[in-house]
Amino acid sequence: MPAAQRSHGIVVSVQRVHRALTAPRVRMAEPARDLRAEIELFTNNPIPALPR
Repeated sequence: MPAAQRSHGIVVSVQRVHRALTAPRVRMAEPARDLRAEIELFTNNPIPALPR
């Protein structure tokens, strides 16, 4: 999803999934690690300001 289409709500929801993927029962699973890395890239890009 292009950064211009990322709303605050989407980023917050994705961060919630990231936190869930750190639970002890899934933390070390390769798919969980891969997805956490993707989420970190997704959320590290700044969200552009809404046009006025």
